[in-house]
Amino acid sequence: MAPLLSRNLLLLAIGLAACSPAVVTPAPSPPATQPPAVASPIGTPASPTPTIITLRLWVAPQFAPDSDDPAGTIFAAHLGAFEEANPLLRVDVRVKPTDGPSGLLETLSAASAAAPAALPDLISLDPVGLNTAALKGLIAPVGLLAAPPSPPDWFEFAVAAAAIGEETQGLPFATDTMLLAYEVEQYESAPSSWSLLLEGSGAFAFAAADPDASFTLAQYLALGGELTDDAGRPALDPALLSEVLAFYASADTAGALSPLALRFSASEETWQALQDGQVAAAPARYSVFVDRSSANLAALPIPTRDGRGMCFAEVWSWAVVTQDPVRQALVADLLNWLQQPEFLGRWTQALGLIPPTQDALQSWPAGSDAAVASRLATACLSLPSEEVLATFGPSLREAVEAVLMGGVTPEAAALAAAQKVQNPE
Repeated sequence: MAPLLSRNLLLLAIGLAACSPAVVTPAPSPPATQPPAVASPIGTPASPTPTIITLRLWVAPQFAPDSDDPAGTIFAAHLGAFEEANPLLRVDVRVKPTDGPSGLLETLSAASAAAPAALPDLISLDPVGLNTAALKGLIAPVGLLAAPPSPPDWFEFAVAAAAIGEETQGLPFATDTMLLAYEVEQYESAPSSWSLLLEGSGAFAFAAADPDASFTLAQYLALGGELTDDAGRPALDPALLSEVLAFYASADTAGALSPLALRFSASEETWQALQDGQVAAAPARYSVFVDRSSANLAALPIPTRDGRGMCFAEVWSWAVVTQDPVRQALVADLLNWLQQPEFLGRWTQALGLIPPTQDALQSWPAGSDAAVASRLATACLSLPSEEVLATFGPSLREAVEAVLMGGVTPEAAALAAAQKVQNPE
């Protein structure tokens, strides 16, 4: 990949060549009887102006370079510095909703078919958008333009999120995760394990009615559970799932699991219950926790049986849209600029999100936010795909409800869930 200076020289040469006048054959000398020609003043005609190239960037609203927002100010300044370092380049940022008919993915798909000239060169996409855009062929693999994410500098969840199939389709830049927020005074020790969670003086809750059953899926995977059998078909290990369900049953019996759990279908509800003092611990998003946390609250990864913790990371990535080789080379320079650790660290912290690399996270100032983010980053897995969540979520949710509401044994509920996954209706 050419350095920025070399790229600028190339652009300058292209721009000057495009603007230089065509070469013409000199006219014959005038007759001797004509008066001599008067010399033109120095500087006439004017020097040609190099061509300015504009790179189009589409972002979700939370990433807008807005001067009224701390994170937006950091982003705007970094883009401005890129333009100063590359005088022949401009970055045109368009802000589009994450979802809906005018959202990033929907607009990208529509423009690809009806108005290719309006397409961006680079776009920010969430996990669903990145996967869909890759499968539809709407983006160019980032791995062809930049070094693909790899450990140890890149966190494992970011490496997994960037790869779709056998290609690196996106370059991660910011991540939100699930965590367990808890009232410090309610626990003698941080409730990092099932046993410590049961020892609290208050009850915890999770979103038992979540259609994706993400809390239960995380517990199952933390036990080493697989999601496919030897033939590659969807499958659940009933023995491991019964362990998770048995923990729920014991917590319910001991009064450590709030009955409110059965009413909650999303982390927004569990977080609100914690804020209202209805429960002592509950899952929440990292971005929400750092934005509204108080001195009496602390956070850690979702507690697991072994205490190592687990969380799912929802990763935002840059994806390359332009198929033009020249513009792709310029986008590669912009991607390198946006991945500078010091910038990425300051920007993600201001956003209330976690960066995808060790170097960026290490640029954060020491404190509780950095400590929580570091622990989450090393415990997280990339959020399972929509297909995986749709395949396993309903069966896992029904199993949880059967144990907590219907008096079904954990073993029976786990076996029923495994059978339903293998033989869906």
